[in-house]
Amino acid sequence: MRRFLLIALLIIAAAIGLYWFNAQPGALDNPIPSSSDAEMSPEMASSTVRIAGKEIRVTIVDTPDERSRGLSGRKELAPDEGMLFVFETDGVYGFWMKDMLFPIDIVWLSGGWKVVDIHTHVMPSTYPAIFRPRGPIRYVIEMPAGSATESGLKIGDIARLER
Repeated sequence: MRRFLLIALLIIAAAIGLYWFNAQPGALDNPIPSSSDAEMSPEMASSTVRIAGKEIRVTIVDTPDERSRGLSGRKELAPDEGMLFVFETDGVYGFWMKDMLFPIDIVWLSGGWKVVDIHTHVMPSTYPAIFRPRGPIRYVIEMPAGSATESGLKIGDIARLER
């Protein structure tokens, strides 16, 4: 009887843990597929981020649907263009390359806009691999592959959002 109760408790604990992980914002949200001609929605906010001497025009995505869609289906980004993902709370948010048509650099930033981690030249062919930062973050910038290296971006650099 004790063995049965122990096994039941372990199964319940595992189910709660799995539910909690999947309920976290950004924890493997399934991207919403978009057409191959998809462009940024005109109602999405835009701004400029300055980081490592580089100015990046960013589209800001801060809702679960926008973050889930991300750059899926886009054909390209201009050299000075990117997407800024904004999360409500600090966390370790995973990103994948589902429905991506070009390689990107992924830059993870803390709530204080400090670069926490960088993955460069992430290829569409890596899907379904999930890329995660080394620690908790609040923001993510996706930019054209090679941008981080070209600008000399490194962990510890500070970004600044200009409105």
